Amino acid sequence: VILEQLQTVFQLSAAEADDLYLFSRWLANQSSNPDDMIRRLIKRTVHLGGRDTIPDLIQMVSLVGNADTGTLTDDTIHIVEKLKQLQG
Repeated sequence: VILEQLQTVFQLSAAEADDLYLFSRWLANQSSNPDDMIRRLIKRTVHLGGRDTIPDLIQMVSLVGNADTGTLTDDTIHIVEKLKQLQG
């Protein structure tokens, strides 16, 4: 679902989506603080896609979260709230 969403939201090829996914996993593993990791991933993603992609990111995070567990976890809800704050 993550790769599919990356291709759809950012209009990436399968190879580009895979590269972005691997980079995101690497970036996430560089931080022991979950809030810092979320901040860095959001910042990098908005930098790549622009602020106009924030609504798409909210949808993407929600879809991926639901695909994983069937419901949004507290962590997923936290990420969605951070993205909504960026919408201003």
